[in-house]
Formats: sequence, structure tokens, C-alpha cells
Amino acid sequence: TAGTAVIKDGENKVTILFENDYDEVPLVNATIVAEGTASQKQALLNQNYSLAVTEVTKGGFTIIINKEAASDISFSWIAIQVKK
Repeated sequence: TAGTAVIKDGENKVTILFENDYDEVPLVNATIVAEGTASQKQALLNQNYSLAVTEVTKGGFTIIINKEAASDISFSWIAIQVKK
């Protein structure tokens, strides 16, 4: 499964719920997506955001960042079930 999410201006996290639960807790990876004009992309990079994927369950996960968002921040993510 893959998708997108947005941490809204002034927030520091977003929770994503999968359409269907996985059989096992999946591996999840997320990355910030730089959109807009060149100056908007540079402004995003200048914020020095760090992110982490946390609270991963069969039904979803949360993306957190190290400070409140100065503007809406877009993310792309992918979840993959790995059999043990």
C-alpha cells in the first residue's frame, strides 16, 4: 500500500489509517515531498525538519516531525508486509 499525507500548518503529526488491516505489522517508510515554486521548496528545506514513523500497527501509523509545521507539509509513504 502507498499513499500521501499532510501535516497541517501548526501541527507536528498526522495519523494514517490503512483501507484494510494487514495480517502482520508492516514495514513503513515515509518521506517529505517538496512542492511549489523553487523558493517554496528551499523554504521547506531551510526548516530542517526531521521525521519519524511511529505507532505502526496492522491498521495504520503516525508520522511525527521535530517541531510544529511552519506551513502544510506533504508526505509520501509506502507500507509493505514482510512475512516472518
